[in-house]
Amino acid sequence: MRGFDDEFVQLGTGLLGWRRFGQLTVLANNGGRTFGGCRSVGPWRQDASSTNGTRQMGAVMPATALDKLRDRLGKPEWWGQARPELWQASEAYLGLALPTDYKAFLDLFGPGAVDGYVWLDRPMDGSHEEAERLWHRGWQGMNDPELYPWPFHPEEGGLINWGHDEQGNTYYFLAVEPDPDDWRVIVWSEIGEWFETAGTFTEFLLRCFERVDRPPFIDHGWPGKEARYHRSTAGNQPSGAEAR
Repeated sequence: MRGFDDEFVQLGTGLLGWRRFGQLTVLANNGGRTFGGCRSVGPWRQDASSTNGTRQMGAVMPATALDKLRDRLGKPEWWGQARPELWQASEAYLGLALPTDYKAFLDLFGPGAVDGYVWLDRPMDGSHEEAERLWHRGWQGMNDPELYPWPFHPEEGGLINWGHDEQGNTYYFLAVEPDPDDWRVIVWSEIGEWFETAGTFTEFLLRCFERVDRPPFIDHGWPGKEARYHRSTAGNQPSGAEAR
């Protein structure tokens, strides 16, 4: 039974809110998930400066892991816009959707390296040839369970490479769950050690900054106190994008 103050509220940017007895639950348009899988509950207040009686949320929504990484890494030089069409060829090639926050991070920062150490690439022209280069399937013969505890994509539940670092370590998504935002992060060291952790791509990067639940074999000094995102000098703007 609904209370007298129950109401669905459209918040903009695709979000929907449910207000009950002065409390708001923010529901993301992808089933209640934000990039960090968080939900926000806070009191509504009447904006005294509003002339149309619009209600606003009095509590600030919690920052996502992507928000916190943006604060740590500084403002991107000229990216900062979503280009979903550039990911379509890659996802068609893989036969899978990629994690939302992974794409959002690279839409924001472009190809490059987190504090010059962990290197990331992304689609730039959306072609099939580019997808083959980015997601090459060169893992044939790597099926010894003593050495490789997980299969490699395109085998079901296989590893999908998303980065590498200056020490030769390789970073993967473990594509087991149907929802790519639930995929775990796997890191393979240059000497054959493995690291596995739960959480999203951006949550993993943020934990690396916080020195919590991160691979023990990566550079202990990374990322530095003045960490910045180093855009790849080989990376041009996406086709058709306007320079910022």
